[in-house]
Amino acid sequence: MFENSDYSIAAAALTFGLILIGLTRWIEHRRGKSPMPHLVPTTPFMLVGILVVLFSVAFSLNVWRSNPAANFGVRASKSKAILSSDEIVKFKAHLSKCWVLPVGTSMEGGNFLIRISLDPDGWLRGKPELIRASASLSGPVVVETAILGLQRCQPYNFLPAKKYEEWKVTDLVFSSQGLSEILAVSAHNQFRPQ
Repeated sequence: MFENSDYSIAAAALTFGLILIGLTRWIEHRRGKSPMPHLVPTTPFMLVGILVVLFSVAFSLNVWRSNPAANFGVRASKSKAILSSDEIVKFKAHLSKCWVLPVGTSMEGGNFLIRISLDPDGWLRGKPELIRASASLSGPVVVETAILGLQRCQPYNFLPAKKYEEWKVTDLVFSSQGLSEILAVSAHNQFRPQ
């Protein structure tokens, strides 16, 4: 899954590196117009900025490659039913024991989609990933409690083992009524780096 904290670190490093490069270029440009002596060489700062930018890009690519479920080639497919209606009812009932809408929050007209990746025994293989959400003041709280509920409710060992390839990566759509849809995720390997 996309680890938001990993990408935040990479984005901060990239921003720092670009600022350092830009600042160094600005100082060099100003020096060209000024007859003042050059007291501090700018080359080491430029080198550090370039190294930080290269590191952040390499780090982001490494995180992206190591998380196949977060790949841009992985898409939700509504046309493929992954669970029977009885299995969906069982999934919703199981999740309702662990997650309720927090008191004082509202999701009127809003929804959000969370992707989960499960092992064959029904345990989460990582933290559930937020894929999309409607803009809302209470949205972050509602999403975080849903993620915690998904983590508390594991294992999902009632899911049919013979359909594992279909439900191992699943998108869950939540609305004000709770879990409203369970969607299959189909992977297209041509977009995935090898």
